Amino acid sequence: MEMKNLKPAGQGRHPVFWALMALLAVGIVGGIVYVIMSLTHGTDLPETDAWARVGHFQASGEVDSLEAALNDYLWTFGDGRYSEQARTLRDRLYREREQWERVSADGCTLEAVDAFIYENPDGFFHQQALLLLDSLAFVDAKEQGTEEALMNYLEQHHDGHFADEVQVLLKDVGQSEASESEARQASATITDHFAAMQEGSETIVATMADNVSSYIGKPNPQVSDILAYMSHFQRGSVEKVLAVSDFDVRKMLQGGEPSYRVQFVLKETIAPDDSAKTEVKLLNGTAILDASMLITSLVLEKMKN
Repeated sequence: MEMKNLKPAGQGRHPVFWALMALLAVGIVGGIVYVIMSLTHGTDLPETDAWARVGHFQASGEVDSLEAALNDYLWTFGDGRYSEQARTLRDRLYREREQWERVSADGCTLEAVDAFIYENPDGFFHQQALLLLDSLAFVDAKEQGTEEALMNYLEQHHDGHFADEVQVLLKDVGQSEASESEARQASATITDHFAAMQEGSETIVATMADNVSSYIGKPNPQVSDILAYMSHFQRGSVEKVLAVSDFDVRKMLQGGEPSYRVQFVLKETIAPDDSAKTEVKLLNGTAILDASMLITSLVLEKMKN
């Protein structure tokens, strides 16, 4: 009886066959890996568009999206035209994030956040730092509870998130009604101050105390700073008229000598003789006057609609 040659399936096939099968297997596995990697890394955008995407997120301050865009760009265009810039930007982002995480951790201080903003004026976390600084400054002013601390907050954060609340707190800080005579003297100081500013007269200094804590955005100003502000106001050929009204004077009773908080409205009229060009600006003013009725602090804010 003739026996059939029962060789195992595939046995005796040419080595080329197995080589082709191996290559096919590698190709299939590689394709799967590529698909998986493509779903988590890289971008299908052209290089210029991928780099423009990085710029968009950097300009908008979207830090997490910026990091993802940088990683996508570098994964796809590791040796691309902008790869060196991308790596530099990503390294800077990582360094600054590490610094920000240390600064903003529990127990962070006003000084540390202020230093972070100074060191990173155009940093990735600049807006977050400003918000945290505003919050810490408010907490500090509220804990001190003095009119000086609250006024300092308004001077440095006049557009801050807590500005309205600080204005309310100021009304309750050891105040009493000023007498009619005190209110008249305090109002006269403010009126004389802005009259001198309009005239460009150095008599403006006579309305200021020797030690001024803040003046329209300038902490601890010198006489030269006040005169420089007046000079800036006088700049230009268009006539300007200042008028002060709606005085509210409160007597502050903290400390040895009394002081006075004066709220008022400042109206600035530009080109009053030319109706076609006339412009009117209204500002809310808050000033602190010492016992001698001299200004120690002055804040001006654009009136809210």
